[in-house]
Amino acid sequence: MVWNIMNNVDLDTAKSVKLDKRVPFLEISGIKKDIYKNMKAALEIQEKSHEGGENRKDQDPGPEGMLKDSLDTVADMPTDKPRIIKTHLPVQLLPREVLEKGKIIYVSRNPRDVVLSWYNHWKILEGFTGDFDTMFDAYLEDVGGYFSPFFNHNINWWNIRHQENILFIFYEDMKKDLKSVIEKVSNFLGKELSPEQITALEEHLQFDNMKNNDAVNKKDIIDIRKKLPDYSGGNRKFMNKGVSGGWRNKLTEEQKQRIEAWENKHLQDTDLKFKYE
Repeated sequence: MVWNIMNNVDLDTAKSVKLDKRVPFLEISGIKKDIYKNMKAALEIQEKSHEGGENRKDQDPGPEGMLKDSLDTVADMPTDKPRIIKTHLPVQLLPREVLEKGKIIYVSRNPRDVVLSWYNHWKILEGFTGDFDTMFDAYLEDVGGYFSPFFNHNINWWNIRHQENILFIFYEDMKKDLKSVIEKVSNFLGKELSPEQITALEEHLQFDNMKNNDAVNKKDIIDIRKKLPDYSGGNRKFMNKGVSGGWRNKLTEEQKQRIEAWENKHLQDTDLKFKYE
């Protein structure tokens, strides 16, 4: 959404150029670099073991430039126009200059649907071999992956949402009224879109369209991981179901009670209210 708003809804590029190239992930090297190096090495061995197999020595697995340090990628971005950078970092780990001068859009989602999303993510991209119950327990213990702890992350961003340079939005609002969120984000960024552009962007951002857009759906990464012997993601997709309220059908009654108690514990001293549908 943000890239398109800042680039006059250039849907041709949005469908042909990987999102990772258009919007670099600031800290991805600290998370993934070793993983992708291992993937590349494993594929080289695998390819060479087959007669006539292509030598992939010079082919980086994953998004273009993944093996380059992501901080260097961001530093090398042209500065003659606004840069669009993705991060999952908490408030505490971002420089003061960014928090005070950059325009920041924070997207929050209810914790009950997030645990379903995290499980899907870790199965297909991180080689997690455990079951959902194991992930659920780790999530409630705040050790459910490098995005934990969940509440610390959300509440600290919520607490500074009134800064003029910060826009805090909910995933559920995008599902309920995507057009209004597009307009809100456009106003925040100081970009005026025509009604036709808003309609086109709204259609482009529909979940089924995004799920089938190879520029954003991580299909290249998943196809590589599927060739590795430790892949445990089955036929899962990076973009899973894209619905709000899926937790109602997935969580057991006992898990619903536990996660509600967990929420109440962490939300008792804040006015942050999540949306569950």
